[in-house]
Amino acid sequence: MANTFKRRLLLLALCLPALGSANGSGPANDTQTMLTLLLDSPQLNAYFHVDVLPARIPLRIVKGDWYRPDINLMKFGQPVQFVEPAKSQVTCFVIRKFTIKATTATIQFRYPPEGIGGEAVFAKNQQGWQLKSIAIHEQ
Repeated sequence: MANTFKRRLLLLALCLPALGSANGSGPANDTQTMLTLLLDSPQLNAYFHVDVLPARIPLRIVKGDWYRPDINLMKFGQPVQFVEPAKSQVTCFVIRKFTIKATTATIQFRYPPEGIGGEAVFAKNQQGWQLKSIAIHEQ
């Protein structure tokens, strides 16, 4: 009986990594995909103004409980910098809340340099995560 349990435990340990990474899915990959969709959206890009304010490059995002060190994002041709909340500046993009469920997700955000906030809604289908809507408002 003990050998059967050990075999099952070993089989489970060998299969778990494959389950989390099937088709490029998994917590970090899902988070990275949705953040990329949000940051590259035309609605949000209208507020970055890096053509006249190059000091906003690289984009800096305040770390939150959603953050994982294996998230790698690019914006404006440079890696996004993730900063600790204590070291954040008014020029940082802020993820206020990031909620992921099985087939839906929302990101509440704000961008203090432009005085905006908003919410992005995502849905997951057979092709992966899709950005369904973004609502942006002045704060």
